[in-house]
Amino acid sequence: MSKISDFLNHNFYFVFYPELGGGHHLRNLISLDRSFFPLGAINHDILYQNLLSWYNDPTAIKAHALPVVGSNNAHTLINPTEFEQYLDSIDFAQYKNSTHPCHATEMYRNDIQNLKNRSMLILTVKDSISYDIINERAEKRYGQHLLTKTSGDLNVEHPGYTFEKFVYSREAAMKHLGIADHRVFEIEVRDFYKQDITPIINNINKFYNLNISLDQAQELHKLWQTMLWR
Repeated sequence: MSKISDFLNHNFYFVFYPELGGGHHLRNLISLDRSFFPLGAINHDILYQNLLSWYNDPTAIKAHALPVVGSNNAHTLINPTEFEQYLDSIDFAQYKNSTHPCHATEMYRNDIQNLKNRSMLILTVKDSISYDIINERAEKRYGQHLLTKTSGDLNVEHPGYTFEKFVYSREAAMKHLGIADHRVFEIEVRDFYKQDITPIINNINKFYNLNISLDQAQELHKLWQTMLWR
């Protein structure tokens, strides 16, 4: 049974990303470290095979992969009630870490200040190549672009490239969400979409002192690359 101290010592890793930036895939890669819920050591091999099956599914269009245990949505922060329910599903005595993918609207409507150990990995959109990648995916999925290079709106949820550059940044995480500088790791979307994910995983492992399997991460990433454009 989990104790209060287990909860207080638990590390919450928030994957903060613009739509179609690849946040669910990043969440899956981070969770390959066996200290993470729900891909922990006991169920790791079986759940990893489930991941491989999902990524290999020709009908899959979203790399959400594992269902989010305890939640009806792919994002654990969809609303405060679901976030609390998801936290209740974690065995904090067994799992040292957990991952939580989220967009800006979800992150800013939830209070995470009471969580002692908070880290954030941010997929950033700071250059035109990242911008083009997201729009190419959006064109394929939605038949229209999501980002603009000015502040003009395409729709309410996606108020432009300028907005994305500001919100999904180290500065915003520190100033508005209270994440400590040494716990924020930025990844440019352009780099995350490269075929070789090993350099990024190596850097994440060093930055957070994790042990994400390079072989498993690269295997999933190769399948994800195929999934994106089919």
